[in-house]
Amino acid sequence: MQIESELAGWVSSALGLSSPKDFSLAVVGLKLSSEHDDDCCVTIELATDTSSSSSASSAQGGEGGGESGEEGESAKAKAEAQRARVRSAWEAGVGKGVSKGSKPDWLRFGLIPRNFKGTVLTKDLAAAWKAASGKDDPL
Repeated sequence: MQIESELAGWVSSALGLSSPKDFSLAVVGLKLSSEHDDDCCVTIELATDTSSSSSASSAQGGEGGGESGEEGESAKAKAEAQRARVRSAWEAGVGKGVSKGSKPDWLRFGLIPRNFKGTVLTKDLAAAWKAASGKDDPL
């Protein structure tokens, strides 16, 4: 929780995003690159990711597909641009902006699994990381 709050604070100050309105962040420690040490695996869920996925689902199942499809594409492009902006700022400055113990090893963008109360489902998050197994760029 301490690492998560320090990283969320860095994202808020460095990128001008406010948590939880603009992004959510979850951290899990996994043995991905070493059998002895845990890697700090960070998942960032941007508000643009959740809005683009809901736009896409409404575009697929909604009525009047032409306009909804365009809105879905626009939301998808906006989400991709936001991810690129966050990733470049993250790679350039996160190591200098947080303490040594909070320095992340891996970053991925995606939905953070939560229960009905909003609590992060750590087991599901770890499973998502293991399924990705380092396909996203290490920091």
